[in-house]
Amino acid sequence: MRQGENIYDYALGDPIWGGFWDGFFGEADVTHSWLSDFDNFSPVIIGGNLYVGNDQGCIVGIVLTDTLFGCTPMTGLEVGVAGGDSGGPGFLNGKIASVNSYGLTFGSELGDIDDELNSSFGEYSGYVPVYAHKDWLKSVVPEPATWAMMITGFGLVGTMMRRRRSALAA
Repeated sequence: MRQGENIYDYALGDPIWGGFWDGFFGEADVTHSWLSDFDNFSPVIIGGNLYVGNDQGCIVGIVLTDTLFGCTPMTGLEVGVAGGDSGGPGFLNGKIASVNSYGLTFGSELGDIDDELNSSFGEYSGYVPVYAHKDWLKSVVPEPATWAMMITGFGLVGTMMRRRRSALAA
């Protein structure tokens, strides 16, 4: 198991983008598509200004909106989602906040260190927030009272089966 830290830099559906991402990925709904980037702390110069390098969150924000998004690295523990991590949890204050969904790169011109989608520095990790699907989750995950009733029912069935075997053996 591995772990690290990161922040949700922004959502593709944020109003700051002015609908830029709508339809960008075909039919995909980007309203609740959160992104974080994976920085390596090396410097990069954009328009004569020095920023943290391999930081797509920062660079894409500057290019598209003249807004600085996540241009300060978190810690040496910053990580991104890697291949095979899809469906895994993202935690916020010890609670599941999102589900790992995808990796994304716009190439070295916008921060990727090597022009390949391979979980390297300068790539995005995409997440789906749990709250966006809370109604569905409530419909498929039983409430604690339901679990208690179900466990009690299994216990009673088990007890009845055990008594029945004892009575047949006698």
